[in-house]
Amino acid sequence: MISTEDIEAIARRVVELQAEQSMRNERVLTRAEARAYVKRESEAAFHDWCKRWRIKAAVHGRYSRDQLDLALERESRLRAA
Repeated sequence: MISTEDIEAIARRVVELQAEQSMRNERVLTRAEARAYVKRESEAAFHDWCKRWRIKAAVHGRYSRDQLDLALERESRLRAA
């Protein structure tokens, strides 16, 4: 028979695994989330920004947060220069 402590430990581990999974999923953003993330309100401005920094959708209109971060970093370095 499983004790209450074991059940609680299993439940805590399940919650930890779910949190890790949601953190992994946050690395990919929808087009709307990506536009908000890079602060481009219009679709045209976002498209032009992506073209300038060579950002392409990873899969079906989803964008990699890592790619967006790199482009934002390059953009900020260019502005600082």
